Amino acid sequence: NRRWIIVGTIAVVLALTLIFTFLQAPVYQSKVEILSEVSSASESVLGSFFTSALFDPDRYIQTQTEIIKTDTMAQAVESALHIKYEEDARLRQEGEDVYIPEEIPAASELASMVGVEQVQRTNIFGIVITSNDRLLARDVAQAYAEEYIASRQLAAIREISEARREVWNRIQEVEEEIGQATEQARQYEGRNVPAEILNEAQRAVNLWVALYEKYVTLRIAESLEQRG
Repeated sequence: NRRWIIVGTIAVVLALTLIFTFLQAPVYQSKVEILSEVSSASESVLGSFFTSALFDPDRYIQTQTEIIKTDTMAQAVESALHIKYEEDARLRQEGEDVYIPEEIPAASELASMVGVEQVQRTNIFGIVITSNDRLLARDVAQAYAEEYIASRQLAAIREISEARREVWNRIQEVEEEIGQATEQARQYEGRNVPAEILNEAQRAVNLWVALYEKYVTLRIAESLEQRG
C-alpha cells in the first residue's frame, strides 16, 4: 500500500512539473560579440608599446561592462529602439512584413535585460540580452551593440581632440622658447654665441619638430575616427 502511495505521489509531482513547464513562458537569449580594442587615440598619445604593456584584458572588459550597464546606455538604447520601430511602423504601412513589439521596454527594464560575457581572457566580449520575446531580444542586442560602438567612437574622438589641443599648446610654448633663444643669440651678432644658448635653441627646435609630428598624427587619427 505504501508503495502505491509513493508511486502516486511521484506521479503527481511529475504531472505538476510538466504542467508548470508548459505554462511557463519561454526565455530567449540573443548575443552580439564585439572586438573591443584600445583606441587609436591611446596609441597616438602613448605609442603602441606602452598601450600593449598597460593593456589588461580583464580590467578593460570589466570597464566596458560597467559602461554597457549604465543607465545612460540604457536610455540611449531606448531612444534608438523608438526610432527603429517608428521607421518599421512606416514600412508596415507600406505593406512590408516587419516585427514591432507590443511595448518598447523602458530604460530600467532594458538595464535588467542586458549582461556581458568575456570570451576566455580576450578583448572579445558578448552583449547578451534575455527576454521572453526572441525578436525583441535580437533587436535590443543589436541596439546595445550599435550604441556601445557609437559611444566608444565619440570617446575616442574626444580623447584625440583633447590630446591634439594639449600638443598644440605645447607647440606654442616651444615656439616662444625658440624665439627667446634666437633673440639671445642675435645679441652676439653671430660671433662667439655661448654653447648653452646654441644647445638650448637646438633642443627647442628638435622638440618642436617632434611635437609637430605628433600633432599631425593626431589630426589624421581624429579624421579617421570621425569617418568611422
